[in-house]
Amino acid sequence: NTPRLPRWPAFDAKRRGMSRFQPHAVTISHGEPWQDRRRFNAAVLGAGDSLHRFAGEFLKIVADECAALETASPAVRRWNDFERLFERIALSVIFGRGAADDAYLMRSLRRLMRNGNRSFLPPRRAAFESFYGALRGYLHAPADGSLAALCREIPSTEQTRVENQIPHWMFAMNETLAANTVRALALIAAHRRLQQRLRRELEDVDVRQPQQVHAQQLLEGCLQEAMRLWPTTPIL
Repeated sequence: NTPRLPRWPAFDAKRRGMSRFQPHAVTISHGEPWQDRRRFNAAVLGAGDSLHRFAGEFLKIVADECAALETASPAVRRWNDFERLFERIALSVIFGRGAADDAYLMRSLRRLMRNGNRSFLPPRRAAFESFYGALRGYLHAPADGSLAALCREIPSTEQTRVENQIPHWMFAMNETLAANTVRALALIAAHRRLQQRLRRELEDVDVRQPQQVHAQQLLEGCLQEAMRLWPTTPIL
């Protein structure tokens, strides 16, 4: 069913704020534009599929970035370590491995988001145009095996506003997933018997195979419980 726009002030504030950095995003759309953008997002992200068509490539990105973190960082992990890890993963998944070091793109998005949270301030048009200019560069020459490549492949219309859908993927894959992962790890570390059971189950798993990772119900349950206990929306 096509969602109707809520009439309470909180949604108006959300729409004004999000329009500062992702106008025409599916999350603030309704009617025919929502249907068009929802279809496009679902197709690119593989919504409803057991595994994304690029799951193997994405898993390699995760494995390589985690291995690099193991080599470069001490045994104690801090929030900044996870934040940078997920930033590199998100950029690689969306735009290709060549974008992993593009700190400008994420930094620009964070600035626009902060400005969006301060709706009393004037929009930052120069920052907005600079951010989308950099984003369009990746869309014009997308890397194979990336979500940007699928953006060229999946049918879209002028109403879709493809480039305006991508910022939501960026902060959802970065800050949201990082927070959920860290909290799930904290829960696992705090419950010794669960941790031991999880370790035993993972001993027989080939983490290079997406199907085997996807089948880990206990691990998925830990992530779901972390998200139930600590929803990220109030923080972000």
